[in-house]
Amino acid sequence: MPIYAYKCPQCGKEFEKLLPLSRRDEPVHCEFCMEKEVRRSAASFASAIGSSGAVSQGSCNGGGGGFT
Repeated sequence: MPIYAYKCPQCGKEFEKLLPLSRRDEPVHCEFCMEKEVRRSAASFASAIGSSGAVSQGSCNGGGGGFT
């Protein structure tokens, strides 16, 4: 499930939301000022690897990905 990063044009705050792919295009409001038109920026993701439950995190904007 991807973690989407958002930035509010009204108050300038940045925040993240964990959303299923099926809800990625639904409107999101700012968690701080309730502005209804926030901008989505680079997304991160997390996924379980193998049966050990280890989690790997990465980013769509470079940054190494954290895979082992």
